[in-house]
Amino acid sequence: MDLPAVVTALAGKVIIAEGGPTLAGSLASLGLIDQFFLTVAPCVVAGNSGRVVHGPGARPAKWLLDHGFVDDEGFLFLRYARS
Repeated sequence: MDLPAVVTALAGKVIIAEGGPTLAGSLASLGLIDQFFLTVAPCVVAGNSGRVVHGPGARPAKWLLDHGFVDDEGFLFLRYARS
């Protein structure tokens, strides 16, 4: 899929994309993400999953924690922004 073309074709100035590590990695490697939201559940689940952003073009870049809070149920909500 041509992600830059998809983003260009969308009418809005804010696009919220929800997907797995591969989609996040593709968007990040193309520079199409300005902010990254991460929710951490108050439980531990075992498995083989990789990082939250992953893929061949997902190079590490400097992201800064911009905001975070915990709700009454113990969920941790984090917002990262590109520096």
